[in-house]
Amino acid sequence: MAKITKALNRTYFQGQYVFNYGGQVPDIFGGAPSPSPTPTPTQTKTPTPTPSTTPASVSPTPTTTPTTTPTITPTKTLTPTPTPSPVVYSEYFGSGTTASLACAAAETLELYSNEPFFTFGQTLWQDSSLTIPVPYFTYLSAGDVVYQIDGFGHLGNAVSCPVPSPSPTPTSTITPTPTLTPTPTSTPTIFTAEYTAILSRASALGYAAPSYSQQVLQNQLIVDLKAAGYWAKLGNLFMFKVDLTGGGSSAFTLINWITPANPTCALLLHTGGVNPPVHITSGWRFTNENYMRMGNNVNSSVNPITSTSVRNSEGSYVADFVANSSSGTNVMWGTDNNSWNQALYNVSASQRIYRGIGLTDSYDFTGIGFKGATIDGVVTSDTTIVFQNDGIQTTKTKTGVDAGIAGGNMYLNFNGNNATGSFSWTSGMWFSGAGLAVADMPGFQTIITNYMNA
Repeated sequence: MAKITKALNRTYFQGQYVFNYGGQVPDIFGGAPSPSPTPTPTQTKTPTPTPSTTPASVSPTPTTTPTTTPTITPTKTLTPTPTPSPVVYSEYFGSGTTASLACAAAETLELYSNEPFFTFGQTLWQDSSLTIPVPYFTYLSAGDVVYQIDGFGHLGNAVSCPVPSPSPTPTSTITPTPTLTPTPTSTPTIFTAEYTAILSRASALGYAAPSYSQQVLQNQLIVDLKAAGYWAKLGNLFMFKVDLTGGGSSAFTLINWITPANPTCALLLHTGGVNPPVHITSGWRFTNENYMRMGNNVNSSVNPITSTSVRNSEGSYVADFVANSSSGTNVMWGTDNNSWNQALYNVSASQRIYRGIGLTDSYDFTGIGFKGATIDGVVTSDTTIVFQNDGIQTTKTKTGVDAGIAGGNMYLNFNGNNATGSFSWTSGMWFSGAGLAVADMPGFQTIITNYMNA
């Protein structure tokens, strides 16, 4: 039985008989032919032996172990099933080197993947055949989110697109409606009536006003002069210093601030001169080619500057000087009747202020800054005159009282007949007062100087 079992372990069954490489075994187990090519069993039935008294003996299994040929299961030839084409997905993106650029870009870049969009870690390709990957660290936007391709070519997590910074508001080319801003000394809520009258006069003459910031500064000057009580004591004030880089016409500076309706100043040329005075931020610059006639008295034979009004004063502000003359003709301001009124600069000479009466000794205006002269009493009876040279007051005595002679127009940079020698300087302002006293001059100078330095 053990041999039968062993044979069965490598037996193929066919019909009623069983064949194997070890011999025949009874067909009680059923069998099937071995597909092995050797040996091929005969399928003719073997006749059933006639029983005898002596049992038929079964042929013994050969003692020689047959060479065993391995049983090979025939390979089944399969009909190949066609491999289905991979599913390719596509999506449109905006792209850029930063998240902001990607979010701002139009979503026109079509990319492909073998996975549905959007899957964290999926690989994206630039072509539908999935051969050209998207460059590493590229930012891709879709809607209001942005992704980054990492260093392995995979899609990162979605984050919200950054909020773009607001675009700066373009500077308007239209002069804005004035909105007053605080100044160091006070905060005006509206322009003063006095400065409004100046602006109105400029508009009527077609003179462009300076920038709004400069208007605020000038209005503040008027506020400060009024608060100190000096404004009411002025007879004429021409303010030449103004920054016109932000707009405005230099002609705006030729208006008399105290009486805007009066004639404006005139820019004149020396005989043979070519270049008129030039306006710069600090004021009007004069040379030996030009001068200015003040607008206070263009046609009248009466010069208000040399009137008999009480506590008369006049002066200018030397913003800078470029050259001097040693001929004694450096006249800052004076009338066209020569010696009746002259204020000399950097010349040790007898000043002839107001009606032309000289001093008992000389006096010299020098340096930069405020220059002025004041008589506290009546000019036709008082012989005391006080000079203000940028903070330094000097008292002088006139040789006599001024005669009651009037007349003549007032000029800057004029020696009585023509432009002043080789004197080249810049005037920041000019004033005359019918009420400014000697005691007023330091405070008045401080306010004017603060504006000049603003």
